[in-house]
Amino acid sequence: VGNGSLGAAVGSKTPTVENTDAQTMWEAYYAYNYADGITITPVVYVKENAAVNTDDETGIILKTTFEF
Repeated sequence: VGNGSLGAAVGSKTPTVENTDAQTMWEAYYAYNYADGITITPVVYVKENAAVNTDDETGIILKTTFEF
């Protein structure tokens, strides 16, 4: 996609037993070159928690890589 790389991943912590909630986590990212030697990668993730009274976790990460 343009100048960068688009990616996604989905996985689970353990095998899921039938008729139970899965502990699934997914993420999506887009890495692009901001300038010479600088790469910026925004990431969005969601982690589903199966425990009672435990909310799912959602987050955003901004990773910056410098190369000389």
